[in-house]
Amino acid sequence: MDLKHVSHEHPLQVWNHGSDQHAEGVCCFASEEGVEGRPSYGCSCGCKFYLHKTCAELELAPEINHPFHPHHPLVLLPKSPYAGKFNCKFCRGAFSGLVYHCDSCKFDLDINCAASTSNIAGNLFESCSLHEHPLLFINNDKHFKGALGDCFACMEKVSTPFYMCFDCNEFYLHKECAELPLQIDNHPFHPQHPLFLSNYLLPGLESLQGNHGDGLFCAFCRGFFKIGDFRYVYRCHSCSTFQLHIDCALLLLQQLSVAPKLEHSVHQHPLIFIDEKHGRIFHDECLGCRKTLSGPIYRCLELGCQDVYLHKECAELPLEINHPRDRKHPLTLLQNPPKHLNTCSCYLCKVQWKGFVYYCYICEFGLTLEDVSSLPVITAKTHEHPWTLMSRPMSFICDFCGTDGDRTPYLCTTCNLIVHKDCISLPRSIAITRHHHPIFHSYYLRGGDESDKRKCRICYKHVDTGYGSYGCSASNCSYIAHVKCATDKSIWDGKTADEWSEEEHVNLITDVTQTMCLGEDVIATEIKHAYHGHNLVLTFSGEAEAKDDSNNCDGCMRPISVPFYGCKQCDFCLHKDCAELFKQIRHPCHKHPLVLMENVLFESCDACNRYHHGFIYKCNTEPCKFQIDIRCNLVLDTLDHPSHDHPIFLDHKLQGNCGACSNQIQLFTSKPSLLYTCTDGCEFVLDFSCLTLPEMAQYKYDEHPLLLAYRDDSDPSQGYCDICEEERNQKQWFYVCAKCDNSVHTKCILGELPFIKLGKTLFNPNHPHPLTFVKKIWNCPRCSLCNKLCYGQALECMDEHVFIGEIGTCENLTAKNMENSIPMIIAKAMQKLRNFSNLELFSARGINFQELEEALTIIQLDAETKQAVDVDFDAALRHWLAVLEAVLTDMDEHLISVRRKKKKMYVVMSRYVNGIRFTA
Repeated sequence: MDLKHVSHEHPLQVWNHGSDQHAEGVCCFASEEGVEGRPSYGCSCGCKFYLHKTCAELELAPEINHPFHPHHPLVLLPKSPYAGKFNCKFCRGAFSGLVYHCDSCKFDLDINCAASTSNIAGNLFESCSLHEHPLLFINNDKHFKGALGDCFACMEKVSTPFYMCFDCNEFYLHKECAELPLQIDNHPFHPQHPLFLSNYLLPGLESLQGNHGDGLFCAFCRGFFKIGDFRYVYRCHSCSTFQLHIDCALLLLQQLSVAPKLEHSVHQHPLIFIDEKHGRIFHDECLGCRKTLSGPIYRCLELGCQDVYLHKECAELPLEINHPRDRKHPLTLLQNPPKHLNTCSCYLCKVQWKGFVYYCYICEFGLTLEDVSSLPVITAKTHEHPWTLMSRPMSFICDFCGTDGDRTPYLCTTCNLIVHKDCISLPRSIAITRHHHPIFHSYYLRGGDESDKRKCRICYKHVDTGYGSYGCSASNCSYIAHVKCATDKSIWDGKTADEWSEEEHVNLITDVTQTMCLGEDVIATEIKHAYHGHNLVLTFSGEAEAKDDSNNCDGCMRPISVPFYGCKQCDFCLHKDCAELFKQIRHPCHKHPLVLMENVLFESCDACNRYHHGFIYKCNTEPCKFQIDIRCNLVLDTLDHPSHDHPIFLDHKLQGNCGACSNQIQLFTSKPSLLYTCTDGCEFVLDFSCLTLPEMAQYKYDEHPLLLAYRDDSDPSQGYCDICEEERNQKQWFYVCAKCDNSVHTKCILGELPFIKLGKTLFNPNHPHPLTFVKKIWNCPRCSLCNKLCYGQALECMDEHVFIGEIGTCENLTAKNMENSIPMIIAKAMQKLRNFSNLELFSARGINFQELEEALTIIQLDAETKQAVDVDFDAALRHWLAVLEAVLTDMDEHLISVRRKKKKMYVVMSRYVNGIRFTA
């Protein structure tokens, strides 16, 4: 018997699997599941339309009211109302066929879910403290066809039982997360205030750029909160920077109830045991051995002492031991070495040891934990003979590294070598990012007497090759480095040369789709780039002038120039060199390999600290996450710079004042410094930001390019910036046009964000829509976060027309800034125009000077009295400022040869007419 179904125009009949040679792979139109082996219906006219018997015989009402969507009825449609498949709001599956659909809310349920879920609708909770919409409790996931997302609270994969929201896409909560206590009183780690379960959002700039701000870390495990990692935390509302991961907060409560406290320790307070199963990476170091935390640990919870961590083995050390190096007295465990005079030259003072020591006050003799554990005989793969521990402390120079020591060394009696304990395990060959060949360890006098062979290519100090050093064995390569320099933690990643995989010097980012022959060379004229959806075509010649802020390379964010690859469907373009970058590189600024990635967030380069939106090379090694933009990637570790007479080199241990901008650079333990200094020992320091300043820059009111100048020998009274009118520090670099006598600050001419391309989009996890970089000139809206005017570069949501000006350019342009208010600007402009005697400029443009003066006077008076700018006032302001801008443009050509002091008012006015708009 034929069946007439709402989803198909032809009658359906019982389908015989065996009679259809195409049975394999055929799916039900409703459930998208295979029909083979299951009772089914098929189209009697051969349309290849099939339905499971259970789907076909469902009693489908043309319209239903469903508890999952109580606001509107759901209408039955024979197929997906969209261009492609629809996603069922309940099971998350994708379907093409029958659907119950709400057109107002774009809410969809497949027919099986609509029929089978009514019996679980009673699990719908109308209120939940963690979410604004009702949540449905799901006890098993047998209904779900699509992949479930992550729990919004802990960001772990969702598994049953869990809660889900129909109004929000991908909102899930584990049952245990949804039922977390909203408040914890008297938490052992923060007993002075209650902790509240809060939605974690990074404030201000950090929410966009993804960088870490002060205090944005878990107070227990010290792990930073990253966007997308944890949506809920336990936070103290009284102490704004105190917060705990959910599992850290609950772990402490659990551990205090089941784990015993350690009382027998050198530390004065009881310690709580933390099992390694906790899973958090503790970024601190052990108070005892000063090594990075790993495995099970003990932690102090006393106020003011919460940074005390100890490895389990360090916390359980005996308080007193007997040791053969002091046979007369026992050694007592101390938390820190006793204080000695500043002139003391003992080993502990020399190395400034800060960890646990075993000490004898009578003999004034101490041992670090590593000294205590020294074995009497050590064998190592890197040396063919055993090493024997000397029985007494002695002063010596290590044959392997060339530095002195005054402890108990190890001796190879066969080779007559004496070395530090740490140097025994030195690998025979290592690979570092400072050199492109493997370097090999040797501890004998090398041949040759060239001076540069004896200068370390990392610190540029003398290398005594009579002792150990690392050098390159490649022909015609004289690279050499101190052992301590080459194996420094900031330089070497701890891998031997054999562990470094050979890097393939092929371009894995682009696929060539079209080529042409140019002589003997084959050139890719059309490519497919991994970070763009359309093909890119090569442009060889012609002008690619940066006519506006958007005509920049999407890779390096510099102005585009030939040759470049461009997209014919959009404004995406790449310099040829930027399109041919390697997928993975090693750079002297960082010890780990770096991978080329598209910068989807608004982040800063770790080398120059500038914000950018182009390509970046990023380290995927936890937990460093170092990244460098592709402009800084081109900088070598040793180079010649026109600002200095000698070569300069990258020094990762240097701190001081930059010679270009005078900024003081501090050396932090969390990351090495990236400063350049002189190879000949001059006290010259240059930071990465100044090192990578462009040699030329364009100034709108100068027909010539301005060149970067490194010193200013002019009259100090003339040393001011022609853009901001502030005095310049003549010791700092600046841009100058010698022909026009224009000189400006580097920041004034390059702007706050010179490497952000207008029109690029940013995906911010804390906003539902993409944000677009825009430049606001005349119509400056209020920032949705700080409520200040977004003048200049800002972020705009095109869907909601919300402006977020937190990218460093949002200024508070209010009447308080009287220097730049409308009345003051116009008063200064009028005085300037009256003093300008060349009235031919006005007549050449058909402008009546008296009419202009009267109009601006009226606007000036209106601006002083109006509480708000109305439409008529705004139109008049726009008209006369456009006239004034045209006059000032002509004045610029006349004043270009006049001394800078006479252009002071002109620059102030030019800044205004080029975009500053105020409310009175």
